[in-house]
Amino acid sequence: KLKKDLNSIYLSGLFSGVKFKTEEGPLGVRLVVNVIPNPIFKGVKVNPREVIISQKYLNNLFNKYYGKTLNFNILKEKINEIKKWYEDRGYSLARISGPERISDDGRVQLNIDEGRVSKIELRFIGNDEKVRKGKTKDWVIKRELKTRPNSIFNRKILEEDIKRLYSLSLFNDIKVSLGPDKS
Repeated sequence: KLKKDLNSIYLSGLFSGVKFKTEEGPLGVRLVVNVIPNPIFKGVKVNPREVIISQKYLNNLFNKYYGKTLNFNILKEKINEIKKWYEDRGYSLARISGPERISDDGRVQLNIDEGRVSKIELRFIGNDEKVRKGKTKDWVIKRELKTRPNSIFNRKILEEDIKRLYSLSLFNDIKVSLGPDKS
């Protein structure tokens, strides 16, 4: 029962540590519970600094929690809202991790990897499923793409790119595969 109670205190999200000890007393055993409260929440910083989500949006999201004890449960909830913000706009490769660091002054650092396109490779596949040399020049295909190397991957833009390629009437089928960068 004691362990369950201590877990309940910890799961409240308001404490970074919960410990107990027992002491012998004149009336029996005394239970001493030590809690380490989270710092007062003062702000959110993102790493890297240059991301498409604005600091204003983040401040609006967290504003009513500033000046209060940092609650990890609420923080996790708000991080999920940030993830949804990216997903709703087509940025399906965006990943948010954190808090990586919580400074003593109550500032939380979140790492955001927005999922950049490192390069675009074109392959022409024959009926026998083997890669072959295509007749269409790469530049003809790439000029139709809004998805570019070093841009942030966006599923909605890629879907539009595929529609434009189909409208050229040069291809029977277009398949896109995504893979991790080798570097």
